[in-house]
Formats: sequence, structure tokens, C-alpha cells
Amino acid sequence: MAKKELTQVSFIEPDFEFKFYPNKKGSYYIEWQFNLWNGGVLTCNSFVLTLCDDDINVLLKYLEEVMMEEK
Repeated sequence: MAKKELTQVSFIEPDFEFKFYPNKKGSYYIEWQFNLWNGGVLTCNSFVLTLCDDDINVLLKYLEEVMMEEK
């Protein structure tokens, strides 16, 4: 079985960054980093939300419901 490694997802706009870390249960936890702006300038300040399996499932369910409402 291949070893799971950190997966990092960044976007063209630097507002968000996701880091997926493998855990011992064979799944992942996510660090969702929000980079902060001040006066139209990106700062070195940020905050991070850490999501475990249950949190990820709740977020996924919410996003699926929101997307269904848009149709």
C-alpha cells in the first residue's frame, strides 16, 4: 500500500489554502487557511480551521445542499 503524504491545494487568488494530512485511521484531516488582507494588500496574517472526519462530512453535506438549491 502506498504511503499517504501531505497534499496541499492553493489557488490563483491567495485567499484560501487547503492542506490535507493523512491520519492513523487511513483518512485525512484538513487545515483550511484563510489569508488576511488589509487595505487591499495581502498580509502575512492568517487563521486556520482544522477539520476532522466528522467536520469534513458536515461541510460536504452542507455544500451539496447549497449546490442543489442553486439548480
